[in-house]
Amino acid sequence: MGVPITYLFKHCPEQFEIVGMCENMDLYGLKTRVYTSDECRNRYFELFGKKGTYDLNAAGVVNGTKVYQRLLIRRVTKE
Repeated sequence: MGVPITYLFKHCPEQFEIVGMCENMDLYGLKTRVYTSDECRNRYFELFGKKGTYDLNAAGVVNGTKVYQRLLIRRVTKE
């Protein structure tokens, strides 16, 4: 699950483990989607009404809009 970086102030390691961050490079193999060049160009046009590129792969994206840096966390399972 992606949470804001401010989650660190309330992090409870007994409940959740931090498994990565949303960033340009997929260092942790956790990206769920890679946007095509056409999708990036189309989104830029939708937002600004002119040609350009909006790099949706450089950060976390929610509903076609880039969001601030996110942490990826996973619930700790007790065995």
